[in-house]
Amino acid sequence: MPDGPFVIDTAEAGQVRVTPMKGLELPWDLAFLPNGDMLVTERTAMRLRLVRDGVLQPQPIASVPEGMNAGGGGGLMSVAVHPRFAETGWVYLTYTKAAERGRRGLGLARGRLRGTALEDVRELFTVDEPGGGPPPGLPLLFAPDGYLYFFIGGANDEIAQRGDSYYGKVLRFNDDGSVPPNPFAGRDGFAPELFTIGHRNGIGLTIHPTTGAVWQNENGPFGGDEVNILKPGANYGWPLVSYGRDYSGAPVSDKRTLEGVEDPVLFWVPSIAISGMTFYTGDRFPAWRNNLFV
Repeated sequence: MPDGPFVIDTAEAGQVRVTPMKGLELPWDLAFLPNGDMLVTERTAMRLRLVRDGVLQPQPIASVPEGMNAGGGGGLMSVAVHPRFAETGWVYLTYTKAAERGRRGLGLARGRLRGTALEDVRELFTVDEPGGGPPPGLPLLFAPDGYLYFFIGGANDEIAQRGDSYYGKVLRFNDDGSVPPNPFAGRDGFAPELFTIGHRNGIGLTIHPTTGAVWQNENGPFGGDEVNILKPGANYGWPLVSYGRDYSGAPVSDKRTLEGVEDPVLFWVPSIAISGMTFYTGDRFPAWRNNLFV
């Protein structure tokens, strides 16, 4: 990576100047504050960093949640800012936690950002359940409806279809961690936090700039990476349907679509290892406006 700015040629927007930022250790997610400052998670170092006026501040944000663990591809994962941050100061973090052999743990916490430290830090939700699979992507997002959406990936098998497991699901919360009237509430065998089921693993959540819908991405094994539009109570099919193959080379499923299962908006074969995702809504590059970037 060059030390200074460099220019790339693009098909739609011509030449674009890129300014790299160095000094971060495995940056994983970022969120902007209303004043333009940027919060960045460092996954394996389990630090929350502040970028001000394009400059990485030397000291991490103090008082991040306790109990984080970076083993197995986890650590401090995602960060989200309360939509009324100027009033509340709330910052939300997701992370993996230590668990006994054969089990997996994760958490969702929030704290008030005051200067360069978090205050009133409290864990809102935690999971400790048996299972294995890929390290879970834990993206987090506030939607225009005011709810907090939390995607727990890490589902390598039919655990994604089980209502008593949080892995392979998108969960929905109020901003204080309480549970709103979700689509699976009251359904036997399903946790009340669940909003959608049948996901494998993923890192990206974003909001469509005109419809306000939540878009989500996920990784297949060999092929079958997807972008989906989340609908209340929908099943996205993993592993009952897939465009991908298992790591052995065998098809995940002999079905590409199935009644009662939502089809992806986009999919890739072979895999591109899709990660971050956002819609461009700025004015500097008109040809890209409202385009999805992955």
